[in-house]
Amino acid sequence: MPRSHRLEFLRHTGEPYKMKTFALVLLCIGAAAAQNDICSAGEFGCANGGCITDSWICDGDNDCGDMSDEQNCAGGGSNPLSLCGGNLDGPAGTFGPQYYDNNQDCVWTISAPVGHFVELQFTAFDVEDGGASCSYDYVAVYDGADTSAPLIAKLCGNTIPAPIHSHTNVLTVRWVTDSSVTDAGWTAAYLTTNEHPVHPSGCGGPESLTDPTGNFSSMNFPNNYDNNAQCQWEIEVEAGMRINLIFTAFDLEAERLCPQSNDYVEIFENDVSLGRHCGNIQLPPTTSSGNTLKVVFYSDSSTTATGFMAQYVTIP
Repeated sequence: MPRSHRLEFLRHTGEPYKMKTFALVLLCIGAAAAQNDICSAGEFGCANGGCITDSWICDGDNDCGDMSDEQNCAGGGSNPLSLCGGNLDGPAGTFGPQYYDNNQDCVWTISAPVGHFVELQFTAFDVEDGGASCSYDYVAVYDGADTSAPLIAKLCGNTIPAPIHSHTNVLTVRWVTDSSVTDAGWTAAYLTTNEHPVHPSGCGGPESLTDPTGNFSSMNFPNNYDNNAQCQWEIEVEAGMRINLIFTAFDLEAERLCPQSNDYVEIFENDVSLGRHCGNIQLPPTTSSGNTLKVVFYSDSSTTATGFMAQYVTIP
């Protein structure tokens, strides 16, 4: 079977303190089942020279350490690591770009059953640092079926991000690189769950409110809230009663259209949205038809504002 040989060398770009690594990567044409000269029968030869048992090929795990055992799987394995994007619909799995190249634009869509949510955890993360705006290479995570959905986070650098939770049954991950520097890259694991995503602390109060009256706020209020917030409050009062919800202060990052806003508050009753709000406005009171309401607060990885204060009372 024809194969190329691996060759690595360094070239100075002429830019201060920047080096580029180029590699002619060992390729196996066809399914990921290449053997190298040192592996025994029944073993797979990894691109890095290691050997693993054949049964580990295309099992969704990076057993080689360089992801070569998950390449060219053609659907083999329950959750193969995708070369550059794809659809993931299993209950759990791992994914990431097999190689960190320049000028990549890859999109993975993770789908859970209706009524479920997606939890995303990065297990390795080393992406060219483009500052607070991640203006070079980045991973963007969206709460929905495509990149027009609300942006949860835009990530770069070499710190493993905090876990990310969807508020819908679909999560979209986009990987974008520019034309220059590359680093080690990233891998991520996901699982689907029927538990609502909540942060029990750091969100400005308890997430479950059952008293006849109460109040809650964005974290740090009246100082600016944090980036990358994913907070939820569930209000439940006595059966047969209703809830009157009033925002006494409201100041979020402003966008022309709130459906595309990166920071917003959304109010739900029985998982039906009663409205999404952003900017610096005076909100009208919200009155439930039953005895429960849910309030969700999102913020992205950039601009923040002072946030909000809300109070509720029980009414007949």
